Amino acid sequence: RAIYYGNPVLENRAEEVVMTSSGDITSNGSEIFSTELIDVDINKLKDMDVKWMFNSAIMFSGNSFNKYEVYWFLNVINREDRVIDQRKITIKLDEMDYAVKIEEPSTSMIGLSFKFDKKDTVEVLNMPLYLSSGSSAEEAKIKFEKAMAERPKITKLGKAIKTSINKQQFVGHPQFADLVIAIEEPADMNEDAIYLHPGRNAVEISELIY
Repeated sequence: RAIYYGNPVLENRAEEVVMTSSGDITSNGSEIFSTELIDVDINKLKDMDVKWMFNSAIMFSGNSFNKYEVYWFLNVINREDRVIDQRKITIKLDEMDYAVKIEEPSTSMIGLSFKFDKKDTVEVLNMPLYLSSGSSAEEAKIKFEKAMAERPKITKLGKAIKTSINKQQFVGHPQFADLVIAIEEPADMNEDAIYLHPGRNAVEISELIY
């Protein structure tokens, strides 16, 4: 099921809105900033037994994405602790807001892939695709789904590191390591060691592996 300007709302059997689109951007350009939103109730979507989805963008006119400043934005809101009383005037910013820049010389892109299971993860794809001029939204949907179905399986970071680095270079504890790759920086890490985060330091880790 595709949610876009021509089919902007997804409802469940109780006729509750599960996903909605703000519609197409028609007035932006190199000097005009604009935002297109897709709002998703993740819990209601999972209740519909949806296991996976992805988002995409098409430039129907103008230049390719790399000629503008374009981002995928992801904002996750937990209603229990993020929907606040209107009288509250101080809001604390946290780390649940993300932006991924699009720099590909393409006019059609697949951006983020969402997998709904016990972990609920998002994979950044930034996958450019070619659509012939005048393609309809339905034709684009078919091509996007085919590209996702046929894309090669990803190599997980842990396996890539174990394959590319000599076994003798691994140590049993962070305090003995010259380089630490982890989601959280260990408190007992050697102060002279280099710390790399799998997300924030993806380029450095990629250079290390390849």
